[in-house]
Amino acid sequence: PPGSRELGEHDECEERGQINPRTFLPRGLHRLFRYEGSLTTKPFDQIVRWVVFRDPILVRKADADDLPEPEHAREVQPLDRRYVLRAFDLP
Repeated sequence: PPGSRELGEHDECEERGQINPRTFLPRGLHRLFRYEGSLTTKPFDQIVRWVVFRDPILVRKADADDLPEPEHAREVQPLDRRYVLRAFDLP
């Protein structure tokens, strides 16, 4: 089908070719930060709701090396009037 690709050696999938994100997301999905932001590539539209997990998701170096280098990525922007929301209690 259009837009499809063959699975690589690092891909994991279930029986019907569907990927279950729970196989690679951390268990503590409720521990996250969220904020409204923008695309990091042109046209930099402010239409993104960013979600950052408190606990990192680790990947193998070989998998990370397969990711394309971003084009036109911009520097970190000031918060201005944006709020970063925390969805967990601090210890």
